[in-house]
Amino acid sequence: MSYKPGDAVYAGFSVQVPSTGAAVDADALPTAKCWRNGADSGEVVAVADDAGLGQYTGSVTLPGDWADGDTVEIRAVAIQGGVTSPPTPVFHGVLDTKRNTDLVVPDAAGVAAGLHATTDGLVGDLVVPDAAGTAAALHVTTDALVAALNDPTTAAIVTAVWAAAARTITGTVTTDAASRTASKANVSALALEATVDAVSTLVMWLKNVEEGDKTIDISGTPYELVVKIKDTATELVRKKLYKVDAVAVSSTAHIVGQEVETAP
Repeated sequence: MSYKPGDAVYAGFSVQVPSTGAAVDADALPTAKCWRNGADSGEVVAVADDAGLGQYTGSVTLPGDWADGDTVEIRAVAIQGGVTSPPTPVFHGVLDTKRNTDLVVPDAAGVAAGLHATTDGLVGDLVVPDAAGTAAALHVTTDALVAALNDPTTAAIVTAVWAAAARTITGTVTTDAASRTASKANVSALALEATVDAVSTLVMWLKNVEEGDKTIDISGTPYELVVKIKDTATELVRKKLYKVDAVAVSSTAHIVGQEVETAP
């Protein structure tokens, strides 16, 4: 059993004949002291005769200001046949400010109410931006993705067209009008093909960005938005994140989260 500050403690003990161990009444009512943390506390221990041969009970009310974890002992002294016994511990306990009977097990309604209160607290901590704030945050994210493209539209298309055109030059120069016309048509067709290839590459890149795995890298400041090809470690985009007031994002409290759905 556990005891708390303010509890009444009772300790039964007996007196015996030293040579035989038989129960016997003490010459006089035994005395007892209450010890706290290895020292005499000065608290008065009342000793009562239990009306049984050699049977006694010591009792004391523990002060209410004693602390959780205090050790408590009752040590009794009895005189029998003119011989005084040494102080003998008849009770030992450690105080606890709570015990099992103090615990309240809520019913289902109580559990639900507690969870509801906790959820309300979490929701209350969220900062829901107004329409302007949401639009600004989306604008920052969009700008980050566009900036990460590194202007592929011009660079990729020009490179592809130039490569396609270079493949058609074999070192033979034609001078007649029909050949020149045919060559121009061939170059135009190849340029169109290269343009389509470049656009297809760009569209595939954008598709990978849209469907990719998006995470927030919080290992540095500011946090960085990272987009990887889905289910791979290949990075497509890495962009530093700033709030709309240009302050670096360095805490999850700065991030407005939303679920990301991937294409089927």
